Amino acid sequence: MSHRLAALLLLPMTLVFAGCDGGDEEKSDNGEEADADADTDADTDTDADTDADTDADTDADTDADTDADTDADINCEEFGLEERPFVPGPGGDYVRRAQVEDFTLSLIDEDDWTLSDNWSGCESYLIIPHSVNIASGDSWWTVELDELIEDSPANVHYFFAVYSGDPDDVVTHGEPMAERISELLASMSDDDADWWSPRLHVLSEPARDISGLMVNMARGVGAGGWAVDHFGQIRGLGSASWVEAEISGDWPWDDRLESMAREPEYFNFESLRQTQMDAITTTDVELWGPSTAPVGDDGVATFDDRIISEFHDVTVELPDAATMETFDTLEIDVLFECPDQSAREAGNCGAWDYLAHTWWWNPETEAWQEMARYITTYHRESRWVVDATHALAWLNTGGEHTFRIQWAPSWNVQPTAITTTLRMSNQGKGYRPVEAIPLYTGGTFNENYNTRTPMEVSVPADAAHVELRAIITGHGADSSSCAEFCRHGHDFDVGDTTYSELYSVAGTALGCTDAVLDGVVPNQWGTWWFGRGGWCPGQRVDPWVIDVTGDVTPGSDAVLFYQGNLNGSAPPTGGSGNILLNSWLVVYR
Repeated sequence: MSHRLAALLLLPMTLVFAGCDGGDEEKSDNGEEADADADTDADTDTDADTDADTDADTDADTDADTDADTDADINCEEFGLEERPFVPGPGGDYVRRAQVEDFTLSLIDEDDWTLSDNWSGCESYLIIPHSVNIASGDSWWTVELDELIEDSPANVHYFFAVYSGDPDDVVTHGEPMAERISELLASMSDDDADWWSPRLHVLSEPARDISGLMVNMARGVGAGGWAVDHFGQIRGLGSASWVEAEISGDWPWDDRLESMAREPEYFNFESLRQTQMDAITTTDVELWGPSTAPVGDDGVATFDDRIISEFHDVTVELPDAATMETFDTLEIDVLFECPDQSAREAGNCGAWDYLAHTWWWNPETEAWQEMARYITTYHRESRWVVDATHALAWLNTGGEHTFRIQWAPSWNVQPTAITTTLRMSNQGKGYRPVEAIPLYTGGTFNENYNTRTPMEVSVPADAAHVELRAIITGHGADSSSCAEFCRHGHDFDVGDTTYSELYSVAGTALGCTDAVLDGVVPNQWGTWWFGRGGWCPGQRVDPWVIDVTGDVTPGSDAVLFYQGNLNGSAPPTGGSGNILLNSWLVVYR
């Protein structure tokens, strides 16, 4: 199979050993925080700068080059993906993330197709309905089938389903789609046609005339289409709006099949992430979830027990101090699910791309300190696994600690079913964090932003490793589209060395679209495509981590200094946007 795709699937992902993006503001003690797009929120979710760079390469690195192999049987190892077993559900459970039951479909010009017979363990299976209309009034099936295949990863099956109960609709919509597929296959190279022919299907019966799974999915979670992921779980499909299909109107982006290519791309990311997580032996402490959420009056734990709003404080028992000293790495795993498992995500999950955090309560300073940061989605479920190793320095006493999970402001509390866990591990680094010394924070990004002075920090004599860690993002939009959509940069001086970070994808049309393989939830009901200044809707915020051990001397003071810039120049005069920054010098022993 495609060597290019195999390389793509191995793009670096952040679990516990990376960090470059940022995104949030420092939180106040009253539990409220800024919206990631606070200055531009509106009910139409059109907060992004529509003048963003539309010259971005739409064929970037998601093309499926299948010329390298003529065999239609997939080899998961060549894709860099784990081969996962098919574990069917019992049936009758038509909610998101339930194990799908085995099913058989009747297809136009093909034999009946059964999931268990065709399960490869590293592919996804998308059911795409005809009932999405583009601006012309035609079904979206009538345009851009070739772009869908061109942008798709090769490890996906597409099933085109007529969402009605009328067999005549299959004649009207299904049979022409089967003809379009035949024409597309005829235009391909022999190798590509051999690959895609058994992966493009049209149902010969209307979905609402197929009892059980198909009819229930067409009316619930899968009303806008659905999928089976690599784990055999039911998943909904997101918005079909596509950034390059601009039209006039209040919502100026039309629906396109091409948008659906990002769903299997994200399923690939999820599978890779799980493989990396499974390779690490961890000690897990659930902050909130099935084991910690109080059950209802009947004493039976249910999904609804996990639904909370705005923020939630929880005190948990960590391992004792001796055990905590064995850990050199901390990551936080957070799953956000819509409150109604059986309904489509739109209008169900929270509507806005808000800042989300995990905080630790410092009893000495009586203040919350940031462990990790994320950005919520526009109306979609999400999961983040983010490095928070610096926070081990605050937790090394073990025992009881208090945490806050926060994801929405008080004026729009966004009820969400949450599961979040601390994952502590020893990855053999040879040192562990013992102190996180606060450095610089951000502020309004204008001519006064760089009114700062150098800081002297004492480096302990027994320091074995020293890191600069910073979480940086830009928010708000002034006349320069700063700081959400402008290319802001950041320079940290450590001794005589300057370390720089520039958020160069800010303002590009596909900056966040191109990051689906790095965890951006695709096809959100909002302007998720556009590149931001250090963050994307529906993505974790990675800390920017720099090894500065060679720039400091243990037992002496280190001199540090920080300045921000706008694409290498001074911050904008009169700017009203914000740079949201937390930074630390993290000392390890």
